[in-house]
Amino acid sequence: MGKRKGDRGRDTRDEALDQWVQAESDNYLDPVTEAQKSMSRRQVLGLLGAGGAALGVGGYVISRETIFDPVRHKKRHRRTHGDRQGGGSATPETQPPTTEPPPPPALWSDPATWGGELPGPDDIAVIDRPVILDIDTQVGGVQIEPTGQLIYDPAVTHTLGTSGNVVVHGRLQMRPANATIQHLLSFVGVNEGGFTGGHTEEPIDGDVGVWVQHGGVLDLFGASKTAWTNLSAEAGPGATTIIVNDANGWQLGDEIVVTPTEPAHKDEDHWTHHDRRVITAVTGNQVSLDRPLDFPHPFVTVRDGVTHAPEVLNLSRNVRIEGAPDARAHVILLHAMAAQSIGWVGLRHMGPQGVLGRYGLHFHMCEDGVRGSTVEGVVGTDLGNHAFVTHLSNGVSLTDCVAHDVIDDAFWWDLVQGDQDRDEIPSNDILYDRCVASYVHIGLNEHTTTGFLMGAGGGNVARNCRASGVDGHSKGTCGFRWSSHSRDTNTWTFEDNVAHNNRFSGIYYWQNHAARTIVDRFTAYHNSNGIFAGAYRNLVSYRDNVIYACKNSGLTIHATTGGDQASPTNIITYEGMYIDQVGLSDYAVEITEHILDGDLTTRISDGVFKGGNAAQIGWATGGDNRQMYEIVNCSFEGNAFFLDPGIPDGSVIHVVDGAHGSIMLHPEGGPGQRNNDWNATFTSA
Repeated sequence: MGKRKGDRGRDTRDEALDQWVQAESDNYLDPVTEAQKSMSRRQVLGLLGAGGAALGVGGYVISRETIFDPVRHKKRHRRTHGDRQGGGSATPETQPPTTEPPPPPALWSDPATWGGELPGPDDIAVIDRPVILDIDTQVGGVQIEPTGQLIYDPAVTHTLGTSGNVVVHGRLQMRPANATIQHLLSFVGVNEGGFTGGHTEEPIDGDVGVWVQHGGVLDLFGASKTAWTNLSAEAGPGATTIIVNDANGWQLGDEIVVTPTEPAHKDEDHWTHHDRRVITAVTGNQVSLDRPLDFPHPFVTVRDGVTHAPEVLNLSRNVRIEGAPDARAHVILLHAMAAQSIGWVGLRHMGPQGVLGRYGLHFHMCEDGVRGSTVEGVVGTDLGNHAFVTHLSNGVSLTDCVAHDVIDDAFWWDLVQGDQDRDEIPSNDILYDRCVASYVHIGLNEHTTTGFLMGAGGGNVARNCRASGVDGHSKGTCGFRWSSHSRDTNTWTFEDNVAHNNRFSGIYYWQNHAARTIVDRFTAYHNSNGIFAGAYRNLVSYRDNVIYACKNSGLTIHATTGGDQASPTNIITYEGMYIDQVGLSDYAVEITEHILDGDLTTRISDGVFKGGNAAQIGWATGGDNRQMYEIVNCSFEGNAFFLDPGIPDGSVIHVVDGAHGSIMLHPEGGPGQRNNDWNATFTSA
C-alpha cells in the first residue's frame, strides 16, 4: 500500500508553473481558466514536468480491503467544513486559516504522484490535490478528497475504468478541448444484482457509481451540439438519408434516433417504431445513415396551419459515464452542497433495474445546497431505471436533456409513501426546458409509467418538452402525469409540451384539492388517449390545447370543480380547446359520471370539436351525481351533443353559442323540445 507524501516541492517550480497555480487559486471553483484554455497540451505538460519531482505527491493508494471508514470520514469532513445543517465554522485547531494557493497538479502517470507505484485494478486511488489523468488506466475505485481534483487531460482522449465507487468530495473535471476528444469514465465488472439501494447517508461499497457529497463538484462539460431537432422532410422505410432542421455539431459516428409519428390506429405497435441509426456523413442538415430506416415517419397536421414533424435525437456525447448491459452503475449527488455544472454528457447503461435510489443522474435530498445547478444537453440512454431525478432538491435547471430507451419514469422524483403527507417530498424551482422522454419502458408499476412525473413542489416549470413511446398497461401510463401522491403543493407552469405516439395517454391528471394548475398550449396526437382529466375535484385550467387522432378517446373529463379555493369564479375550465378525433372515437370530449357531487360548474369555452362519431361532447354515462357544465361559444362539426338517459335530476348543462342560442340541455324525458340526435330535450335559458 502506498503512503501519502507531504513534500510539495514548491521550491523547484519555474515561473510559468507559478503563474498557472496563481490562475488556479484565483478561480479555484472553475479550474478551466482562460489562461489554461490558451495553452497547448505540450505547454501544460511541460509546465508539469516529466519526472514529477517538482510537483510533489498528488494522491496515495489504498487497497480495497482498507478503504476508508465512512463514519470516521464523515466526522472528519464535518470537523473541517462545518455541520451541513447549521453551516458552522472551523476552529483554528481543526483548520488553521491559510492563504496558501492550491498545490500544482500532478500527473496520474507519474509514480511519484502515488508514492512510487501507480494504482492498479485492485487499488483505490485517493486524490487530495489536483491530478491530471494523462493515461488510460483501471482502478478499483477513486476517492477525491475535499482538496483534491481529478482533471482529465483536456487535449487527449482518455478512459478511466473502475470496478468500484468514485466518491467526489472535491472536483471531478472532464472538459475536452474539442469535439474530437473523448473523456470516458467506465464502470467495469459491476455486480448489478448486489445493490442495496434505498436511502443512505454514505456511499455503499456494493452500490457502485459516482457519489458526490458535501462540497463535491461534477464539472463535466462536453462539446455542445444540437441535442434534438425535427425532420424538415418526411422520411420513410428504406431511406438512407434524412434532412433535419438543425444538425449543428453532429459528427460522423454519432448515434441518432428518429421518433415514431405513425397513426396509432394503423399499427398497434406504433409507439415502438423508433429508428436508431449511426451517422455516416453530415452535409449541412442532410444526414446519411448506416442502414435504411425501418418505419414511416410522417408529418402530422393537427389543425390548419399547425404541423408536427418527428423528433430526431442525438445520443452521442464526448464526455461519457457508462456502465455495461446488466452491469449498470449510477450517479448520485448525496446531500451535495455545491451548484453543479453538467453539460453535454452521455450516460449509458446506468441505473440498475428496480433498485430504489440508484438512477441515471440523481440529486438526492440536496435541498437548497445545489440551487443554481445546470444540467444541459445531457443524454441518458439504455438505462435500467429513472434517467433524471431531482428528489428533495431545489433550483436545478435541466435544458435540452434527452432520455431514450429507459426503464421507469424518465424525469421523476419520489412520491410519498405510507403515512407521509402529500407535500412531504417537494422539489422546488425545477426547470424542464426542451427535454425529451422517448421510448420509456414499464417499470415497477405497469399502470403508472410516465415520461415526466409532475411531482410536488412550487415554482416548477415544464416547457417545450416532448414525450413519446411510453409503454404501459392502462390509461394511467402517459407522457405527463400528475399523481395523487404529489398533491398539496403541486404547482407547475406547464407550457407548449407535446405527447405523441404513447401507448396510452398524453396527459393523465389524477389529483384532488390541488392548487390551481394551468395546462397551456399542450398538444397530444396519435396516442391511445389524449387527456384524461381526473381525479374527483380540483381546479385545473386547460388552455389552447390541441388533441388530434387519438385512437380511443380525445378529452376525457372525470373531475368536477372543487377544492378549498373553488368558487363560482374559480372553477375548472377548458378554454380554446381544439379536438379532432377524425372518426376514431364516439366523442371528441367524453364526460364520465362523477364520483362527487357539487354545486359549481365546469366551463368549456371557445373550443372547436369534431371527429366524434356519435357526438362531439358526450355525457356517456349517468351516475348518481349531477352534471354541472357551461358550454360557451364553441363550434361543432357533426352532431354536437349526446346525453345518457341516466343523467341525474338537478343537473345543469347550459349551452350558449351563435348556432344554438342560450339553451339548457335535459336528458331524455325532460322538459322542452326534443332533439333525437342529442338523445335529449332542451329549453331556452
